[in-house]
Amino acid sequence: MDKELKEQRVDQLPVAKESVLEEVASRIESQSETRRRFIKKAIATAPVILTVTAGPVWAKVRNCTPSGRLSGNLSKQEGLPCCGCSPGYWRNLIKRGQPWPIPHDDLWTDHFAPGGPLDTYTLLAILQNEPRIPSRKYKQFGRHAVAAYLNSIQAPNWDCNFGYSTIKVLNMVDNAYMFGDDSKMEQVKDILEILNTSNEDMC
Repeated sequence: MDKELKEQRVDQLPVAKESVLEEVASRIESQSETRRRFIKKAIATAPVILTVTAGPVWAKVRNCTPSGRLSGNLSKQEGLPCCGCSPGYWRNLIKRGQPWPIPHDDLWTDHFAPGGPLDTYTLLAILQNEPRIPSRKYKQFGRHAVAAYLNSIQAPNWDCNFGYSTIKVLNMVDNAYMFGDDSKMEQVKDILEILNTSNEDMC
């Protein structure tokens, strides 16, 4: 699993010098055990849903990607509803004393790759717009990254489709964040924001 995850994620990184790719691979390798544990734990919390929603149902999944949601035809599609809750929804859950599917006081680096100013902050602090985070760019990127990660983990328990898997979310976020690419971070933030604001009724 570690080797497979490592190969998946390094293959999706932009072209860079070999030394940079080696450093990226090393960082991913060191975090893969933690990620595998959290993903397995999240999946394990929904065995009934995964059993009840057998092949024929899962075959009917709406196009819940950003392009599918922007098309305006989701109401006409069959299958699992699209879902995604905002950063504010997840922040307010903790205020109301309700738990997340993962510990809210985990650090960014417990789940995402290191490499920037979010590394030393907890997931909840990032959702709370921690004032010490140095720029609006990182604040907005971090908030939607954390919310998308939580949504992707929780979607099977809600019996809905977030649009991207947890691994896909991690790949997108790490790819932009580790290289500090402003345009890439903005693009990823915009995509995740669409996904995170797709179900106002539920959230």
